[in-house]
Amino acid sequence: MPQSDDFEARLNESDTHIAEFDEFSFSLLQKIQRFLHDNAAMVPVIILVMSIIAFGFFAGGRFFLSHQHSPFFAQASGDGCEFLAFFAQS
Repeated sequence: MPQSDDFEARLNESDTHIAEFDEFSFSLLQKIQRFLHDNAAMVPVIILVMSIIAFGFFAGGRFFLSHQHSPFFAQASGDGCEFLAFFAQS
């Protein structure tokens, strides 16, 4: 007959040392990569902001004047309303 296993009796003989892990510090580039990986929707936002800044730099100060943006915002708001109306019908 096989000997019965008494696991609790052998527990006192086991190693009581717990696992230790080294502290790992992420570099700035790794933190940015993790942020973009976790928040994928931020990539288009960052590209849009960088594009606006670059276009404003190359177009000069005229690009950032408020009267230049009013036709754009009128068109964008109209397109947004059409978009919402289209899906509201579905």
